[in-house]
Amino acid sequence: MIIVADSGSTKTDWLVGTELKSAKKIRTEGLNPYFVNNDQLLKVLQELMFELDDPMSITGIYFYGAGLSNKIETLRFEQAFQQCFPNAQIRVEHDLLGACFAACSGENGMVGILGTGANSCVFSEGEITHNVPSLGYVLGDEGSGADIGKRLLHHCLLDEGKSELSAGLLEDLGMTHDEIIARVYQGGLANRWMAKLTTFAVKHRNDPAVQEILNAAFSDFLDHYICRYPQFKTWPLHMVGSIAIVFEDELRQACESRGVNLGRMVKRPIEPLFEHHL
Repeated sequence: MIIVADSGSTKTDWLVGTELKSAKKIRTEGLNPYFVNNDQLLKVLQELMFELDDPMSITGIYFYGAGLSNKIETLRFEQAFQQCFPNAQIRVEHDLLGACFAACSGENGMVGILGTGANSCVFSEGEITHNVPSLGYVLGDEGSGADIGKRLLHHCLLDEGKSELSAGLLEDLGMTHDEIIARVYQGGLANRWMAKLTTFAVKHRNDPAVQEILNAAFSDFLDHYICRYPQFKTWPLHMVGSIAIVFEDELRQACESRGVNLGRMVKRPIEPLFEHHL
């Protein structure tokens, strides 16, 4: 019996079993190593174990997670898994590789992730050959949920509630200007909180200001990352993540204006990932 997991900054999807149709689905909080310490990681793994009939029967664990791009954090996660599942072979990889396995179906292509955060790469002959660093939500992650939320807050706070859009956001939040600033800079996990504001953007997606925000966000994602790959006009761009799915029309428009061929759209890669490891 195996466990396959796809983890972002907000949530982790797990599948447990020996075949897809009968696999058990579990969801926990996200396990980005930049935002969770060892105690938090072990707490989530213990919650996972509680959901299983026999944790000792697990023979393989394949964990694909955001932020797992360096050996130190990968080793930390491997050790935590080994502590909880001593009989299992452990494989911990970056979520970008998981996105490639899920979206490319063994073919060459470019892959982008737009969820709470953002990332991209070129996938060739079964491996990632080029990756423009996304830099995280403070310095980058353009086009992500956190980025769209940040742009929305920026617009509405500078507008000071004068427009219907900004007044509506402030009313939905039930917070003052100072309280919003404090929440972003002092409240912790600001990327998750800002990403949740995309639900407001969905409701008001036809507002000219929201359209401008979405166009700028996806244009920056393409210009800063995708269009820096030599293959950007010749290879398809497969997209993974809820933001790419929800705002597919706006993303597609930005791609078309740059000659980028938008390929497969995968909201959650967990099922094709599970099948990949059977």
